[in-house]
Amino acid sequence: QALSEAQFRAATVGGVPDPEPIAEGLWSVPVPMPGDLLDYTLSVVHLGPDGAVTAVDPGWETPEVHDRLETALASLGRSVADIRHIVVTHAHPDHVGAADALRRATGARLLMHEREQAGLERLRAGLTLDAPSTVAGWGAPDEALDRLEQGITRVSEGVVLP
Repeated sequence: QALSEAQFRAATVGGVPDPEPIAEGLWSVPVPMPGDLLDYTLSVVHLGPDGAVTAVDPGWETPEVHDRLETALASLGRSVADIRHIVVTHAHPDHVGAADALRRATGARLLMHEREQAGLERLRAGLTLDAPSTVAGWGAPDEALDRLEQGITRVSEGVVLP
């Protein structure tokens, strides 16, 4: 369910909506996604009363995502330099992709569940689930397997592991 009419409209006809307040000090910040799956994913920023910012699921590692976060924070009277914590809810590229670059740029603490970290370490070691074989075993048609392989290739090209 979309947070607002603007987000619903963007999700259905295209584009990336503006940041919107969710609650006191908590903002939804749509960030662009590369490729043709979705136009954007949602990042969230918390503006602490002490000036510190927490970024949740900062998006893919692309210059457009960094520009979008900088612009959004500036519009809220903060900057990327104010980020003290980065929270990753799960290790999909649209959630974890920009986390490492933000951590290196700001010195922020990067937080994620230990299982997500273990999954990232398996990827680093080259130990990945053979998703197409697994899905084929479930009886998926060849055209679905082809789309899955294409999607995995697109995603893996843009992944930067923290």
